[in-house]
Amino acid sequence: MGGNAMLRIPLLGAGSSAAVAVSCALLLAACSPTGGGPDQRLPGGTPGHDAATGSGGNAGTVGWSSPDAGAGRGGSGAAGTGGSAGTGSGGSAGVGSGGAADSGGAGAANTLRLSMGPIEIPAGQETTLCIDLRMPTTEPFELVKVVSDLTEGGHHLIVYGSSATAEARTPYPCSASADIINPQMLPLFIAQQRHTSVDFPEGVAYQLPAGRMLRIELHFFNALTEPVKAGGTVDFFGADPANVREHSNFMFWGPTTLFILPRSSASVTQFYRFNKATPPNVFGLTTHTHARGKRTTVEFGPDGAGRRIYENTDWAEPPLQLYTPPLVAASANDGLRLTCEYQNNTDATLTFGESAALNEMCFLWAYYYPDQGHDVRVILP
Repeated sequence: MGGNAMLRIPLLGAGSSAAVAVSCALLLAACSPTGGGPDQRLPGGTPGHDAATGSGGNAGTVGWSSPDAGAGRGGSGAAGTGGSAGTGSGGSAGVGSGGAADSGGAGAANTLRLSMGPIEIPAGQETTLCIDLRMPTTEPFELVKVVSDLTEGGHHLIVYGSSATAEARTPYPCSASADIINPQMLPLFIAQQRHTSVDFPEGVAYQLPAGRMLRIELHFFNALTEPVKAGGTVDFFGADPANVREHSNFMFWGPTTLFILPRSSASVTQFYRFNKATPPNVFGLTTHTHARGKRTTVEFGPDGAGRRIYENTDWAEPPLQLYTPPLVAASANDGLRLTCEYQNNTDATLTFGESAALNEMCFLWAYYYPDQGHDVRVILP
């Protein structure tokens, strides 16, 4: 993406040097029954606290910034100055007027940053919160790199293209399952590790329309015996449209009929054929289970004859595997075979659900090009 670092991103109602930062209260309210709310007790933990009693539960900031300082590719972008302090013990958020440092990368001048938190999550608490924000852009944004950071206590972070028509800057309880199967919600980035960085292949970008509404979802999961201050940031790096040859899109697949008996092991396997007019190039892939997931594997190729391209045994922080060069399907009949293995060490039968402590999941998601549509194949039981 050479020559893209000094790209200026036009902002709504502002010049490219303006920073947009909005402060708000981060409220902890009850989540949906499947999502693990603030009073959800985790195994071996203590009950969580509601908004009235949670220490730091009314603090945090969210917002975008478009940094003015930056350097060419191979240089060092200017670091953000930090955001303003929250109103409670949750502390300050990482929204700064300088944006994110990016040494040797695409530079900071074409970066948009979102942050949420930090907020103090009491011991034993699990909750999922969302915000809806409009990108402060007046032209299409050619996304070529994403960098995210999560604190301890942040189980996952998902950024969706949202069907919302108005911003909701105060975080509210939400459901990952409901969003992921909503055809109007388009997942475009998922982070499960403390630090995640995705560089798209040269000349490939994910295009976000001007003023795109985004939903940011954070699943907080504190299984420790002490409170943690949890939050996350996401930096979007844009490219000059003249340097983009192909657009990418997103696959999200997985079985949801899970039934794992008490004190037993089990596995579930599903093959997903690409079924695309042009065989896709897959350049990034990861998987997702919950606490009883022991191993996930993915095979690439024909059903029953593919080669293993991914294996993970860390349910809490599964790596996002990037493929250079991308994996190229030989035909539209090729696909991905996902296998999830579980060990249920509890006295309860585990079924599909959103709680990382009490339920299980089995998903894969992948970036591919050329763009042939957003592809979600999930059917809730």
